[in-house]
Amino acid sequence: MLPRIQELRRVPAPAPEPQALACDGKSVWLSSRVTKEIHVLDAAEWTVRRKYPAPGTTYGFTVAGAELRAVVGEEDDDRYLRRFLPEKGFVQGRARLPEDTGSYLGYGRGQLYLTQWYKQRLLFIDDAARVSKVLDVPHQICGCTAIDGIVHLLTTDDEERYDYFITRVDVDALPPSFVDIALVPFHARSLAWDGDRFWTNHREADEVVRFEIPGYSPSMVEREAAWKK
Repeated sequence: MLPRIQELRRVPAPAPEPQALACDGKSVWLSSRVTKEIHVLDAAEWTVRRKYPAPGTTYGFTVAGAELRAVVGEEDDDRYLRRFLPEKGFVQGRARLPEDTGSYLGYGRGQLYLTQWYKQRLLFIDDAARVSKVLDVPHQICGCTAIDGIVHLLTTDDEERYDYFITRVDVDALPPSFVDIALVPFHARSLAWDGDRFWTNHREADEVVRFEIPGYSPSMVEREAAWKK
């Protein structure tokens, strides 16, 4: 039986229906489906440092080095990949995503990952949204983050039920492996890693949750990766 996530902190979102979420350990970037704004918060104090407008609904965020990347739904909710600078917000230029769809992003070791929820696919893309690899995932995908080259997905088989999972994906294995490692007992959206713990949104409660997985740590990922070399 899968362990449940262990909540470490539950805080109110600064705007209704929190959606996209990213964290670098010091700052949290959070979008709202209602206001369309991006809130930048101090992760420790949970105070809003600044707000930025968005060109549409920001569905997914990830920290990519010194910048961020975002999935934004714009005209007719077509999806685009955009750059976001921590001190400036969204910049000019966009790349149309494959099939005009996609929701969540992850980034690790120079690789950008895009998820397609209902198509149940994990795409390896570049900054021009060109696809180099596609993996079929056994669940629907509602969040993504990468830790030490291992992708972690927030997944579900039925978004109306309360069975949500953290699914670990070893993208370098042949064939790639998919292992459910924890149960999330609420309707969660987005998945982020702050260098120490996971974060997600409990969107219907307008709250953000920091959590850990009992018995699981990044050191396990690093150790297993070393064994494979």
